[in-house]
Amino acid sequence: ARGKASRVRGGRDNARLARAQLRGKEPMELSDQAGLLQHVGPLSPFGGLGIAGVLAHVEIRPRLRDFVVGHVLEMARNSYGLWGTTGLRYASVGCGELLFDLELLERIRATGVWVSQICLVDLEYMQPSIFVKQALREFADWQRATAQLSREAPAEILVFGSLEDYREASKKGGRAAGCHLFLDVGAKADDGEDCGLLGTQALASSGLLVRIAGKSVTAWAKSDPGSGSRIGTDSDLDAVYDSTLNGCSSALCDPSVQFWAELRATARKDAKERQRKIQLEAEEEQRRRELAEGQHVEQQKARAERQAQMHEHPLARIGTHTWVPTKHWRCDGCGQSSVTAEMVRYRCTHGCNVDLCDSCYSPEAQAIAEAHADEACSAVGAGGKGTVPLPPAPAEMSRAQQRARARLKARQEGRPLESELQPPGSADYDWSALGQPVSTSSTNETLSAQQSPEVASSLLAATQEVPPPAISHVPRASSSVVAGTSISGAATAAVVRGPEPRVQ
Repeated sequence: ARGKASRVRGGRDNARLARAQLRGKEPMELSDQAGLLQHVGPLSPFGGLGIAGVLAHVEIRPRLRDFVVGHVLEMARNSYGLWGTTGLRYASVGCGELLFDLELLERIRATGVWVSQICLVDLEYMQPSIFVKQALREFADWQRATAQLSREAPAEILVFGSLEDYREASKKGGRAAGCHLFLDVGAKADDGEDCGLLGTQALASSGLLVRIAGKSVTAWAKSDPGSGSRIGTDSDLDAVYDSTLNGCSSALCDPSVQFWAELRATARKDAKERQRKIQLEAEEEQRRRELAEGQHVEQQKARAERQAQMHEHPLARIGTHTWVPTKHWRCDGCGQSSVTAEMVRYRCTHGCNVDLCDSCYSPEAQAIAEAHADEACSAVGAGGKGTVPLPPAPAEMSRAQQRARARLKARQEGRPLESELQPPGSADYDWSALGQPVSTSSTNETLSAQQSPEVASSLLAATQEVPPPAISHVPRASSSVVAGTSISGAATAAVVRGPEPRVQ
């Protein structure tokens, strides 16, 4: 999981205030909402996080938090080499809504310990709801924001949806191996196995395991094999005795606390059921929207197919400045006239006198029509009859029609489109060799200087007599045009400068 500090609500100042509240320097206001203890405030950076279960009790959460922070601080003072420059690695099983983990991590950072990795394990993360996704996103965003405020590298966050996945990642040499603080708030493995074995495997030497199981709160420290009380099969765990933990266990055994926890669990269950219904309704609405969008796309495709079948040839769009035989026209589909309405004009690329407006034709229909023409040409070519010949291009075809015609012809002949991109009326010339006319008929003969020297000499003389035109800027008010001599029937004009205009 990767967070973004820019998504934290309230900006940098609000983030500093929220961090001070998490670290106990400022009072933090919490409210009970449907069995979940949440941080209140319109600009709360972690309003989607919460504390559920017995951890929300006022006599259990502070004691457990202070015990863990005190033990970590003692480890940092006595054996700093436990994590060294790599930072503390934290793992939480059954963390749920993550507010307790967020508070605990900030209290640990307040002691000067850098947290390098955070592993979160919960069955709700396998298929998270929209509310769980919000909690995970806000948790990751806060880790990035608090790292920027402290000017340190952000912690790596790994989220697991099952204990089996975490067990594989926490093996020796795994990405989540070597945990220094393992918190288990009563979650069990999928097959009923206790999480103590998993904590034994994941913990590094001298690491701390804290468990809340039933009516007791216990803590274990991992030591060298061969000493202490054996819980796992790979190493030993030594029990940690502390008066704070005894106070937590005594509070859990209180009948009033048990009744309070049952009421909160029931309220939390009902709230999750409501959230599940909300999510199902949102997913159903999303499916209906996607279905409507799919139907709209299918309708658009069917409409384009109908438009492509309105004429046997593809049509090309005519630009507003493109010359056409008639300035005003009428759509052959709907009958609307260009005199009464502004319409986009589509004209047949084969020279047919067919005009359609943008309401009766579209670029999608043009693409479909060109694809159908390609398929027809391929089918004729596969039958051994060659390609379908294009009719000769009329002189009144627009440039858009000529380009569409060039595309069809290039695809029919199986050659690149660039070879067809020639200026209008240049079909009989090879523009790769300027001045070299290419004959399209076997009866035509090429005119050259060697075959007719008289014509060549006359052309050379004509070109020498005509001087290159001179380009000069002449003011319109002070210039006059005088007719000049005529060469080969074409009149030339000489520009005579008049008096310069007065400048005031």
